[in-house]
Amino acid sequence: MQKYSFKNTQILKQIDWSKEIVDSNVSKLSNKELGLIAYKTRLRFNIAYDYLKKEFKSNEKRTQANTLRTLQYFYALHIYYQTVYNNKSIDVSQLTTEMQYLMTTYSDLEISTLPIKEIKTIQNIFDDTIDKHLTEEKEKYADGGFQEMQNMFKECHLEVTKPTDIRPYDDRDHAAILHDGVEYIFYLMKSSKMFGLRNINTVKQNIHDYQQTVKRYHPIIKNIYEFIKNKYQKPIYAMPGGGIQHQIFFGDNNGYITCLYLDLKSSTQNQEIYSLVGQNNKADKLLKDMQIENFNFVTYTSIYGKL
Repeated sequence: MQKYSFKNTQILKQIDWSKEIVDSNVSKLSNKELGLIAYKTRLRFNIAYDYLKKEFKSNEKRTQANTLRTLQYFYALHIYYQTVYNNKSIDVSQLTTEMQYLMTTYSDLEISTLPIKEIKTIQNIFDDTIDKHLTEEKEKYADGGFQEMQNMFKECHLEVTKPTDIRPYDDRDHAAILHDGVEYIFYLMKSSKMFGLRNINTVKQNIHDYQQTVKRYHPIIKNIYEFIKNKYQKPIYAMPGGGIQHQIFFGDNNGYITCLYLDLKSSTQNQEIYSLVGQNNKADKLLKDMQIENFNFVTYTSIYGKL
């Protein structure tokens, strides 16, 4: 059943969402095909942004507008396929840092008339690079990248194992550690290999985030983990999130279930009430009656509406 939808697509002013982005054949694609396309479109945007951002230094407004249109097109394609793949609703105005910067800085540019045919010519050039990279990675990491992750974590004196039961993602590799009955998950983006960011420092940061979160919140995490596991009657995991705030994503082999939002990492004081936000309609149904002290469950439908 189709549950995905898009809000505020008009914010990407340089493209025509309905004519240039929506894929009428998307229903014919398998879940695996969608996942691969979503991954490749994200890689394409990353590469294009790094390569084309120098064009904004041009004093020619037309060049700037054409560049912004190209990047908005690549960005919109990723949002589209990622949302269809996850079968969720998304607010397009929730921009990535890169796109937020571009749209704020160059908000006064005229609408580009660059033909979509020319953008797709550029797209083909980037896709050749991506396909070559994916072929090399497939040959090099036949086990999905876990062995590489295991070796890197071992170098940091932490033993990890393969996750018990997690939905496979084409854009990342996973490893796990069992701590006091809770399976914590780590991940490294596959695209990080392409940009030279898959290194020991990235792993050290992952471990640091995990250790700080566990040290401060493990009893809280375990309480919710056991509650969700009992409700779902299947293996689940807890995955620390990045950014400036402590957060934990709980999930199973179908994807994310709910996200626990904790304190800002810069704060030394714990809040009195934490928010647990549902990630889909099933989570709303199973967890809406959750009564755990100091927690406020926010339903998915209260944020995105019923799909």
